[in-house]
Formats: sequence, structure tokens, C-alpha cells
Amino acid sequence: MACCIHVIAQLSIADILLKGPKTLAELAAETQSDAKSLSRLLRAVTSVGIFTEKKDGTFELE
Repeated sequence: MACCIHVIAQLSIADILLKGPKTLAELAAETQSDAKSLSRLLRAVTSVGIFTEKKDGTFELE
């Protein structure tokens, strides 16, 4: 899990989500990341309470 959190920090995902919830596509575009890989990464850190995936498919800070 530490590696996942490290990558999230390198991509500045938390900083991006400070502005409000974003879709996976928006996060992938802003971080120039592969959407499938980013999806797996976000779901991993969501499972430990760092982010929340809302019913509309957006991610936000916990």
C-alpha cells in the first residue's frame, strides 16, 4: 500500500482533488496517466480511506 500512496503523492492527486471531485477521466488527463492504471490505483487507496468514490463515479478527498 505504501507504494500506491507514494505514486498518488507523486501525481499530486490530493492537490487536484482539493478543488473538488473529479472523474477518473479528468484525473487521468490532468496527471497524464493511463486511465486503467489510475483506476486500479485510486480504488486501492480508496479502500483504506484516503479517497471516496461517489455514486456518480467521481473521486473526492475523504
